Amino acid sequence: MAVIGLDNDDVLEDFMSGFALWHNINYGTLLRYEDFISFDFREVLNVSKKEVYKRVMEFYKSPEFENLQPLKGSMVYVPALAKRHELHVITSRHDDLEERTLSGLNKYYPNCFTGVHLTNHWFGNVRRTKSEVCKEYGIQVLVDDHCTFAAEAADNGVRVIMPDRPWNQDLKNNGVMRVGSEWCHIYLAIENLAQDLNR
Repeated sequence: MAVIGLDNDDVLEDFMSGFALWHNINYGTLLRYEDFISFDFREVLNVSKKEVYKRVMEFYKSPEFENLQPLKGSMVYVPALAKRHELHVITSRHDDLEERTLSGLNKYYPNCFTGVHLTNHWFGNVRRTKSEVCKEYGIQVLVDDHCTFAAEAADNGVRVIMPDRPWNQDLKNNGVMRVGSEWCHIYLAIENLAQDLNR
């Protein structure tokens, strides 16, 4: 058994597709998932940081956010992993989104997670880093799609798996294992690392 940390947005729930749909409806854009080549939404939306904040806060209050869908394959592979490993969710979401986060996880992945940890990174003071959460709970492997969070965890001794996404193409870090975009790729990478950890 290994202790595994999973990011929420774009690892478990399809945040970017939901945000693109909402933005197109409310701002008349034609954004596609593939257009999000950076996690800095100023580059994608061509607006100021203040305007990004405003729009993301609006999205958090929308039906599209409430109804984010699980990533394809995750509802098969996450329960399978939960039978063999201890799973935690480590998300950069802020505390105001805790109820919505737990609701989505319980809906799609009931009884799969030992803990759900919000690091409160965005639009507020950083409560703690993902590597600090990993250290506190003995998490050996982290699955994360965000370049900054993945690199920070890897630099602090956490084994990191990064699924392929349009916005994480530029990361150069030997401590991060890049895998394909599908959940079958994530699952196989976790099981291979878990075997190494148990030797």
